[in-house]
Amino acid sequence: MNQQATIIDELAFNQPHGEQEQQVLTPEAVEFLTELVTRFTPKAQ
Repeated sequence: MNQQATIIDELAFNQPHGEQEQQVLTPEAVEFLTELVTRFTPKAQ
């Protein structure tokens, strides 16, 4: 299990993740989540 946080652009996974999570969080899935975060996170003014 990986104890290190994974940070991708504006998206961070802070919980440990193992093989099952890596199967679900494919690069394509992470890219999609990153796009959602970028689109729907309020921008600082």
